[in-house]
Amino acid sequence: MNHTAEDLRTCLTSGATASGVLRDWCVRHFGPGSLMAQVLEDRAAEDGRRHRRVELLWQDTAVSSAVNIYLPGGLPEDVRHRMLHTAVPFGVLLASAGLVRRTTRARLLPIEGPYVLEVHATLALPGQGDVAFVREFYRSTLIG
Repeated sequence: MNHTAEDLRTCLTSGATASGVLRDWCVRHFGPGSLMAQVLEDRAAEDGRRHRRVELLWQDTAVSSAVNIYLPGGLPEDVRHRMLHTAVPFGVLLASAGLVRRTTRARLLPIEGPYVLEVHATLALPGQGDVAFVREFYRSTLIG
């Protein structure tokens, strides 16, 4: 079955977490495997925020890139530790905490480029408010 960038956008904007949607998408598109975060950068930024750049991989295939600004003080202690010391994606770590994702922008990109979709979203936790602002790029390898 062919999947389009529009299908991917619809799934991502209606799913609870991008990591969960992407994991399910990859199982259907590529078969069994696991979604892992390769942290390219995680550094202190202004006002107690942190700046994080990651590539999400399905097995050995890069499927998305993201730039995240997150507020470590709003995250559970175990999540802060696991973000820095494991390859578990952010959305997977926070899914059980009741993460709420609000998409603020989702635009299709030219199909001939390396990315087919750009998504901006705000992530919030109950009782904590906003804990992250993300800008995600989804690779063309995801569709076809």
